Amino acid sequence: MTEPEESAELSGGPNQQPSRWRRVAAAVGRAAQAPFNGAGLLYRIGQENLHFTLPVLNGAFGDQLAARHDRRAIQMSFRRHEADVAVADLRLGPAPRVGDAKRWSFCTG
Repeated sequence: MTEPEESAELSGGPNQQPSRWRRVAAAVGRAAQAPFNGAGLLYRIGQENLHFTLPVLNGAFGDQLAARHDRRAIQMSFRRHEADVAVADLRLGPAPRVGDAKRWSFCTG
């Protein structure tokens, strides 16, 4: 960082604004750095929330991973009476019409 006397000399005096070219050059420099700053921010946020990454990806692509027997697929289980129940054992029938029943969905992480 430059000392106040040096920056005043570069801008033409202590009370004058930097020249238009210096302001343009500074704006162009900030614009050139913006993608890198944004990528760095996304990386830091991703590292802070890394424990969410696999479940989110599994939610989006889990069926495809399970079909390929990929080890990254999270085994999904359903619970009934405090015990795991296989999907085949749920005895799910055709879905009722929208006006016939209420549906509840509960997700936890």
